[in-house]
Formats: sequence, structure tokens, C-alpha cells
Amino acid sequence: MISKRLETILKLIPNGEVLADIGTDHGYIPTYAVKNNIVKKAIAADISKGSLEKAVIEIKNNNLQTKIETRLGSGLEVLEVDEADVVVIAGMGGILISEILNESYHKKYKAKHPIFIFQPVQFPEKLRQYLYKNNFDILDEELIEDEGKFYHIIVSRYSLEKVLKTIEPPFDEIGNINYRKANEVLFKLLQSKINTNKAIIGKIRESGSGENNAKVEELSLKIKCYEEMIEDAARTTQNKPR
Repeated sequence: MISKRLETILKLIPNGEVLADIGTDHGYIPTYAVKNNIVKKAIAADISKGSLEKAVIEIKNNNLQTKIETRLGSGLEVLEVDEADVVVIAGMGGILISEILNESYHKKYKAKHPIFIFQPVQFPEKLRQYLYKNNFDILDEELIEDEGKFYHIIVSRYSLEKVLKTIEPPFDEIGNINYRKANEVLFKLLQSKINTNKAIIGKIRESGSGENNAKVEELSLKIKCYEEMIEDAARTTQNKPR
């Protein structure tokens, strides 16, 4: 039984020849994708030898040794040039994912540009900003809640044409596509952000330090933005055709 997070990632993987799962951990994503004929072959890669050994066991248990190759190494450096059609990078921070792309993308992809599926565990806003600034288009997004945690899943691809899209705070914390979809999880996430910021303001005021007035003002402005986003998204939801 795979988690809702992994299930959502797998649903977003398009049919293709070769999938690369960077930071594969247990190897669940490549195993499921090959076993269910989403892709023909897969590469399960991880910088951790221990994690890769877990993936080897998972692959052997499913008799997929001829279709899934394991590789020990960092980021996209494990790939040959233009090797994978689809690349999943899940379970890393948005800053680290951005660094991986910055270091290796143009070295590893020359003739084709794969679909990327990112699932940043922290700083999704940093990743979204990086993607747009570096000519990656965001094709789709999903916002889910799994076991009490919120997850952002981003489908992206490098564009040969100039990407003119931009995203401003605090929308970069949510994602334009997620905001337009306005599902139930969006409202829960925004309310969670409001509650967190209110709690921080409360602690600052309890400390009685006048030096933090600027921080209180900044957080109060964010709360106002989140509340406006909830109101606007609610109107969008009401106007959707049923």
C-alpha cells in the first residue's frame, strides 16, 4: 500500500520509455511505474548507499532487475546525456532541488527536455521562483494532505521559448495552478498559515521587545494576504460550473 503522496506523484507520470527517480530511497516509485507499465525502464538513484540497498531489495522482490537499474550518486550526475524522459525528484527541499537543476540540467540534457515531477518538502516557493527565472514552465500542480502534512507536487519542463510567467509572494507559497484549482486542501493550508503566523505574533508580543515591531507588521500583512486569498478562492469555487 503506497502513500497518498506517492500515489499522486505516480498519477502525474506520463507514459514514457525511461524514468529516473532521483533520491529514490526505498525505490517504490520506479518499481510501481515499471510494474504498472507507465514506463518501460527506470533508474533508481540515491546518494545514500543505505537507501539504495533498500531499493535493490524492493526491485528484487518484484523481479524487476532487468528493467530497473540502481545508481549511487548525487542528483542528475548519475544520468547519461538525454537518458531519461521523465525525472522525479521527491522528498528534498526546494532549495536543494534548485541547486541540482542549476548544477547539472544543461550538462545532462542537450537534445531533449524531460518532464520533471518535483515534490519539495520545504520551501516550495524557492523552487517555483527558480523554475520561472530559469525558463522552466510549470505545467501542472497538485496540493495534497497526507497524514497531517501538506505536500506540493509540481510538474515542470524546460522551455526553448522564453517563459514570461512570474509569481509573486505569497502566491509562490501556494502555486498559481493550485490557487486556480481551489480545492479543499488549499483552504486548509491557507488557514494553517494564518494560525502559524498569529501564534508567532503572539509570542513576539509576549516577549515585549519593541525591536520586533517590523516582524509583527510583516506577519500581519501576510495574514491579511492569506485571508484575501481564501475569500477570492471561495468566490472562484462558488462560480465553478457544477
